[in-house]
Amino acid sequence: MTVGVDHSACCGTATALSKQEITALLQHYPLWQLDEERLRRVFRFERFPDSVQFVNQIAELAEEAHHHPNIAIENKRLVRVDLWTHKMDCITVRDAALADRLEQLFQTATGAVHVE
Repeated sequence: MTVGVDHSACCGTATALSKQEITALLQHYPLWQLDEERLRRVFRFERFPDSVQFVNQIAELAEEAHHHPNIAIENKRLVRVDLWTHKMDCITVRDAALADRLEQLFQTATGAVHVE
């Protein structure tokens, strides 16, 4: 499901999101948070190899999009992703598009632990 995000924005010029657009994105994806002007989400997995596999899948998406998030594996089973457009030092449509793609990827990820 998308939030009115144009996925072609991943490869084009970035446009900063307004505060209202960021709020709408966070309402649509309540597990994402705004932390120090970055979108942050922690994905939980059953096993460490599942976390690593997910990170590798994120890397492939990021390469395709030419947009690279900060990624960390914490406590073996948690994958933390921070999104913001480094060159503009703000959250852009590219970040929203990548967040949407990561949510879709997580839905079918091996060992994903879904919380409500």
